[in-house]
Amino acid sequence: MQSSPWLLDLQDLTVSYHNQIVLQNLNLQLKPGECIAIVGPSGSGKTTLLRTLTGLLPQHSEVSYKRGTFAGVAWPKTDQAWHSLRGREIVYVPQEAQASLSPFKTIETQCCDVAKAIRLPWTEAQQRIAHLLQQLDLPLTVLQQRPSALSGGMAQRVVMLLALLPKPKLIVADEPAANLDVVRQQQMVTLLRNIRLESEVAVIFVTHQLELATHMSQTLYEMKEGQLQLLNSTDQVDRLRLNQVSIEAVTRNNSVTDITAHKSPLLLMKGVTVAYETEQVVLRDISITLQAGEWVALMGLSGAGKSTLFKTLLGEQPIAQGDIAYRGQLLGTFSKQELGRLVQPILQNPQSSFNPRQTIGWSIGEALRCQGKQKKNSNFEQSRTTMGKVAQTIDERIEDLLAQVHLPAAYRQRYPHELSGGECQRAALARALASEPDLLLCDEMTSALDPAVQYEIIEVLQAIRKQRPLGGLVITHDLRVAAALCERLYILEAGHIVEASSINDVLAQPQSLTAKQLVTAYSKW
Repeated sequence: MQSSPWLLDLQDLTVSYHNQIVLQNLNLQLKPGECIAIVGPSGSGKTTLLRTLTGLLPQHSEVSYKRGTFAGVAWPKTDQAWHSLRGREIVYVPQEAQASLSPFKTIETQCCDVAKAIRLPWTEAQQRIAHLLQQLDLPLTVLQQRPSALSGGMAQRVVMLLALLPKPKLIVADEPAANLDVVRQQQMVTLLRNIRLESEVAVIFVTHQLELATHMSQTLYEMKEGQLQLLNSTDQVDRLRLNQVSIEAVTRNNSVTDITAHKSPLLLMKGVTVAYETEQVVLRDISITLQAGEWVALMGLSGAGKSTLFKTLLGEQPIAQGDIAYRGQLLGTFSKQELGRLVQPILQNPQSSFNPRQTIGWSIGEALRCQGKQKKNSNFEQSRTTMGKVAQTIDERIEDLLAQVHLPAAYRQRYPHELSGGECQRAALARALASEPDLLLCDEMTSALDPAVQYEIIEVLQAIRKQRPLGGLVITHDLRVAAALCERLYILEAGHIVEASSINDVLAQPQSLTAKQLVTAYSKW
């Protein structure tokens, strides 16, 4: 019997949920050590394909195929068969790194858990860990940290470390570079290339960034309506590139909102220093000013301190020195309710911020009710006699907020997991607006979205800015997003502000090392 040249061979794969076909007659073949990249818009079936390849489809799914093998063995059909394969020969690198790590254990302990699970002697595991840390540009000290102390980019590289520890035959990577700055993205591509050369591991690389896909592999597939199409010509790739909506188009149409004059800035950080319990200084002498109605970007490479600064502005991370004031009032004097009325966060992973057991409408309504309690001046009897009217008013406001973020009113009945990434981010924005805040703190809010959906989110924010004097601090590693939304830019490097200027000046003549790296990297892509 002649052995198959394929590591992975799936023919006529069809997957459906509740009799609704998601993948139809899909063919995918992969040789040992080969890398393919898959691009496609949200909702095209990429997630379902990844779940199929890792045996993580929901129980109600229906799967059929004409032929299915992995490493010459029949495609697994039982949980026991998947248990011996997944995490050993097939490893999954998720997009949401923080959610895949145990919040209670150090990184070293989690490495030890993986080593025990695959029966790898700890001495050998330590040698491999040291090698991988160097390849991933991670310091040795990261082993003693817990995930909460890591930036989004560092957490993603730690997940890659855990995935590579078993020396797998196949890496299934789901947007592994989405949360990284452009410099780290290029490093991730280089890392995966080197690992393939060293160990002949095969890679399936799923991304919404066509530029990243073309740098990762010469074999490109486009996922469209549940089917894979091989992009085997330059014309096809160019056609896909032209069809992707460009954020630069939004940038050209961006109009600066008039800044309302106030006696004090909306946000003032002065000489802020933040250190962890280990006395490791993470932020040093940070000073940022943001006026009412103004939008400012904060950029930096992964590990620069952006995530710590975000937590500090929300009062979740204490400061060692300096002051933070909103509207001239010190941060520490606000109650959580008062701060929520003034400042609302927009997270990188919006789905994790919703209650999975409640509908989107319920979550937005809860925000409206909390805001109403602060403004409420009537007594209990008045509230009780007008309960029906208040409930109707909340319903109308929920629909109005959904309309503001371009979501149908019917979405109020949907649950978070029933929304795509872009839809969930818009729902999170609607919930934030329910509190009528003066400032949005946006933490990498578009990094996990494909270009077309990024365009939609930016358009929504620009439309909202024209309707109300809303300020924004945009924490991002994407220069295009910063240019589309913001007038000014702060560059964070190793916990310091090393550059503060207008967006146009930074793009034309960057001064700091980080700014030069970001501008140079984008010019290459």
